[in-house]
Amino acid sequence: MIPANALINTLQLGKPKRSGAPKSRSGCLPCKRMHLRCDEAKPTCSRCQRSQRSCQYAEAVQTTSQPSTQPKLLLPKQGPASHDILSVYPLLIQPRSSSLEPHEVPYFDLFRYQMAHDFGYTPCTLFWNKVIPREAMNDDCVKFSVLSVGALMQSLYRLGPRPYTGLKPFSDLSRVSRDPTYRIALHYHSKAISTLQARIKSNFATVSRRNTLINMFILFLFELMHGNTATADRMLTSSVELLRQQKDQLAEEVNEGFEPQPEPIYTAISDDGGLDQAERILPRLQVFFSLNSCFFPLQRDCWSRFSTQAIPCTVPSAKTDFNQFAAMWNSFITRAVIFVVKILQDRSYCDTFHRASLVARRDMFLKQLRQWEIVIVERRDLETNTVAKNTTRIFHIGQKVVYILLNCCLDPMETEYDTYDHVFADIMEMMHSIEGTSGPSTRIETVLDIYVLPVLNFVSQKCRNKVIRLDSLNLFEKMTSTMGGWENRAS
Repeated sequence: MIPANALINTLQLGKPKRSGAPKSRSGCLPCKRMHLRCDEAKPTCSRCQRSQRSCQYAEAVQTTSQPSTQPKLLLPKQGPASHDILSVYPLLIQPRSSSLEPHEVPYFDLFRYQMAHDFGYTPCTLFWNKVIPREAMNDDCVKFSVLSVGALMQSLYRLGPRPYTGLKPFSDLSRVSRDPTYRIALHYHSKAISTLQARIKSNFATVSRRNTLINMFILFLFELMHGNTATADRMLTSSVELLRQQKDQLAEEVNEGFEPQPEPIYTAISDDGGLDQAERILPRLQVFFSLNSCFFPLQRDCWSRFSTQAIPCTVPSAKTDFNQFAAMWNSFITRAVIFVVKILQDRSYCDTFHRASLVARRDMFLKQLRQWEIVIVERRDLETNTVAKNTTRIFHIGQKVVYILLNCCLDPMETEYDTYDHVFADIMEMMHSIEGTSGPSTRIETVLDIYVLPVLNFVSQKCRNKVIRLDSLNLFEKMTSTMGGWENRAS
């Protein structure tokens, strides 16, 4: 008879214990990928040396942890040096002590990073990179709006190459139940809207116009990224109307000439300082979005306040500051587009006298446009910064488009476009060069774009050359296939 305890030592109870020292985690990357034991010899381990592989080790990263209960303050620490500076240079504003919760910091930082990436070399960089973050640190409503955009951007990053579809809460493809970051974005967006509505209803007379405009601008951006064009259409209309209560900046600029504005000084959160760039951005978005009238029908009414008697602005030198150079070009191209659209809407241009007047003004624009092309090409050759050089190339493409529009806008049959196939071909060649040198566009760059995608739409609609037209459609699909928002449907 076998004793009861005879087999105890021969049975393995669970996973056998590892003998010796604990497993090392600092082996080389090739051995880790192939699940091989690495002797960790440096610079090349024995396995990689025998197989003649490239032996690489991960760099050691030192991380410092913070208690999860401590909020992350975004204000600088006070020290002796800061007190010395304050005694010499008084602050323009006294910042309010504000902090973000630990789970909110990634969304806020992502928003700031994306704004610096997308608008670092544009005339509106001050508005996106200083005005909005500063207002977010002083106002919960703006903070909720910023966090909603940051969370939505993070949610979009996780989509990868899949099309941006099915975001409506009650659709079959809804991501509300599957994507917690997307739910967080909707949560902050809802809080921002409810906070702004409550503020307006309770004490409308004392609500800061500046604060309301910034809030509506970010809410408008969220709806654009979300693909909700109906809500974005209403918000853009309300924002421009709120701006026009004080002055119609774009109408004054078009009719009186472009005057550069000095950098604003922020003295109080209720002051309108810092809105000069918003006064330039929003009306221009209204003008260019109105060209996609099926998605932004409310913006079609903006043309009634403009006249065909737009005054062309002066042409700067190639050595002008880049932000100032870009602002002056934006002003010129806006005037030219307004002139063209007003002619297309005005059915009286068949009158001989009126037509002669329009031709004379058109020739004035064309003369300045030729001067602009010389300066833009010279600026492009002088520019050393990659982003600024690509931006100047986009200006050159816009110059080509305006050249075609000005030459063809007086032809009611639109047969004049057939004589500009060589210019259409130049436009597509430059579009491919930009597409090859720049990285993929972000969601924010795409929804606020008034230069790249509209140009491809223009070529596909007006050029009758089959090869050029198909090329524009293919490039448009390539650039927007991962987006799927309103700008994709606009094609």
